[in-house]
Amino acid sequence: MKKIIYILLSSIVLISSCESDAEVDIPFEPVKLVLSTFLNPEADTNYVYLSKTDPVFDQNSIFSDDLLIDDGIVKISNGTQEITMRYDNVMNAYYFRKNELKIGFNKTYNISASAIN
Repeated sequence: MKKIIYILLSSIVLISSCESDAEVDIPFEPVKLVLSTFLNPEADTNYVYLSKTDPVFDQNSIFSDDLLIDDGIVKISNGTQEITMRYDNVMNAYYFRKNELKIGFNKTYNISASAIN
């Protein structure tokens, strides 16, 4: 019986907690562009996703769709040829087809992106 009372009292002590408020200064970070892609040499169409970072305490951008950038400029280059990608509203991504720029294995590509907002 003493064992049960001891376990019960120990549980109550462990479950109860204290609370205190702490003020933490979080430095302001400007919004940055985020570019995400996987270049697949075997795909007919390659997609590039462009979004922006979400500030920690920003109450306005709750949904990730608010972070997508659909009016940016995204370009890809293989060193000799550069193309500007178009935006696909269904995929929410910029894209290019392999007949515009062929992606090869073990090749280097440069992707640049800019946005007004």
